[in-house]
Amino acid sequence: MNAGLHMAWRTSSHSGTGGGDCVEVAIDDQTLCVRDSKVQTAAALRLQPHIWEGFLSRL
Repeated sequence: MNAGLHMAWRTSSHSGTGGGDCVEVAIDDQTLCVRDSKVQTAAALRLQPHIWEGFLSRL
């Protein structure tokens, strides 16, 4: 899958400006997409919102 270069990708405000290892997230037709901020043309992980919420609740 193409990572969706035209999607509205967001990076956490906690990522800073140092160019560290970050992920970006975007919503595409009720699917949450996650990608590596350093490799924006690579494939993105696509998750249903409830799966992402479950992941975050366990952090």
